[in-house]
Amino acid sequence: MQPLRVHCRARPASRAVRAILIGVVVGALRGMACSTPVFQYALENWSADSYELVVAVNGLAEDEVRATAEAVLGGADGGTVNARLRLRQDAALPAGAGRLEVRLPHHPSTAAPLWSAPWSPEALRQAVESAVRVALAEALLRPGTIAFLFLPSGRAEADAQARARLQEALDELARTLVPSVAADTAVDDAAAAAPSEPPRVRFRVIEVPIADSSEAFLRQLLLATEPDLRDLKEPMAFPVFGRGRVLYAIAGQGINREVLTESCVFLTGACSCLVKAQNPGVDLLMRGRWEPSGGPAAWAVTELPPLSLPEVLAPSAAPVAAEVSAAAGAVAVDAGAGAAGVGAAHQAAAETAPVVPAPVMVDRRERLALEGASGRLRRRVLLIAGAALVVVVAGSLAILRRRALV
Repeated sequence: MQPLRVHCRARPASRAVRAILIGVVVGALRGMACSTPVFQYALENWSADSYELVVAVNGLAEDEVRATAEAVLGGADGGTVNARLRLRQDAALPAGAGRLEVRLPHHPSTAAPLWSAPWSPEALRQAVESAVRVALAEALLRPGTIAFLFLPSGRAEADAQARARLQEALDELARTLVPSVAADTAVDDAAAAAPSEPPRVRFRVIEVPIADSSEAFLRQLLLATEPDLRDLKEPMAFPVFGRGRVLYAIAGQGINREVLTESCVFLTGACSCLVKAQNPGVDLLMRGRWEPSGGPAAWAVTELPPLSLPEVLAPSAAPVAAEVSAAAGAVAVDAGAGAAGVGAAHQAAAETAPVVPAPVMVDRRERLALEGASGRLRRRVLLIAGAALVVVVAGSLAILRRRALV
């Protein structure tokens, strides 16, 4: 993708208008910048997408079923579950029976459920909570932490090699990767007195046991995050950030230093898009105490200030034009950063609970360049175009009025 370049053409009489236009463009680009890393911004601002929990019953008292389900969802230790509960009557079920269905976010009601099992409090608890997800939520709430879920393939040698590559690469990144906020944060008197060591990112690897029946739902959910995961027999790793958002799957030989570095650079880079839907990832169904979830002061948002009026109206436009070029060039997004992680995984072992064929979620890796980079670029171009139009019209009217008076 070529960097966005701003071209300004104006007559000598409109030099002041041109200078103001340049200042508006640079100010708009700067005003949209945010020095908070993507993973931290997601934790603090992006609510997880809600799954739909449908309990179909035949002859059971809905009030009692609802009370039981809400008690499970409430949990003894608090926290929230990103799910909505819905009850309905289904005469096709045996009398006095019920069935639980878990439906994906943003999917039509006619689509097949992700997971289905006979209704019971235990089945609902397995769908929304497990030991791995408890550990995952605890890790994500630790300041500056990105988690990786590791799903073995069942082949001992391949799993051991992939796990070793994953841990080695993440250990090196923890030592060398510096989040963009360290370079962007403005220095004031208080900051000058603070230690100069830049903030570091922590990585936590959590393994999803392949033979643990209590993690059956999580295994199935992970394999449904992309269309092709069920057909592959490779160990895989899922970068998880924010409030349980899976970036994409990294499988087999893709678990290497290069791919992991690209994933982590994206997650620790400055957040330039405040719209969650324009960023890649799929939210897991899980419980978490996300509110409040603010991180340490090192991750505080630092917005770059717009140009001041004296700078805009400076006699020489060359420094301003150079700054415009630099700021506008930053709009270019490496569209391949999200696509580098090649998704792959294996079919989980047969589950004891009855399960219907699960649909797959939208694969957002391949749409990262279009919905991420192009979406951000499109909004900024529209903003620049709108600001330019307003300034040019206002300047032209002022010039025409002055000429009329003369």
